[in-house]
Amino acid sequence: MAVTETIAFEDEARALEALSAAGFSVGPVSLGLPRGIRFGSHQIPTWKHVRHTDRLAMDGEFHGVRVGPVKILVSPALSDEAAAAFDRVRAAAAQQVAA
Repeated sequence: MAVTETIAFEDEARALEALSAAGFSVGPVSLGLPRGIRFGSHQIPTWKHVRHTDRLAMDGEFHGVRVGPVKILVSPALSDEAAAAFDRVRAAAAQQVAA
């Protein structure tokens, strides 16, 4: 997946909360691997079970686990709805910095 932007969060819980509130689904944890992000309600398998073509279709990738910083890599090929939803995720990331 090509990346247009990285959104940073202080921890996993804040990142998952922001993504969920914005309407994204996030794949399950597979230690040491990213998690897929798709806009809408989706059942996303662990990263090791996602085919290459399906990885390219993801709206983003979630990097990081429980403790410590988390990076969300945003895909350049987003629908208008997914792009608007990532705006809400960016706003949540900016609020944590201001707090």
